[in-house]
Amino acid sequence: MSVASVASLSGCGQASRSSARAATSPAYSVHQVKAAFAAAGLPLTIAERVGGVVDLTSRSYVETVGGDFMVTVAVLPPSMAGGEFFSYRAADSFLNARNVSVRFDPVSSSAGQVRAAVARLRRK
Repeated sequence: MSVASVASLSGCGQASRSSARAATSPAYSVHQVKAAFAAAGLPLTIAERVGGVVDLTSRSYVETVGGDFMVTVAVLPPSMAGGEFFSYRAADSFLNARNVSVRFDPVSSSAGQVRAAVARLRRK
């Protein structure tokens, strides 16, 4: 089961601006997302595919118990671009780029790699 979920923001002014931007820019593919994170030193694996959303994680849940926090990346289908993550952990941070939403712990050792990967995506 996914660690975080995606919620549609229809009806919110901010969501319509996000959706309009996403409609004018091509969606990122799973391959592009995985390549950007790998280039930043944070390889991702596919954890789950549900309803067109592909969840990627930095490592399995078992590896994160007692260790560094797992990074979760959702690659949304273009029709859901502008959606937003919600999480069960108050300490989580989120970064979005077009149809990609990233959940991570801002004080984890991988936070800099996450920011670098999202910056790499945004330059495309």
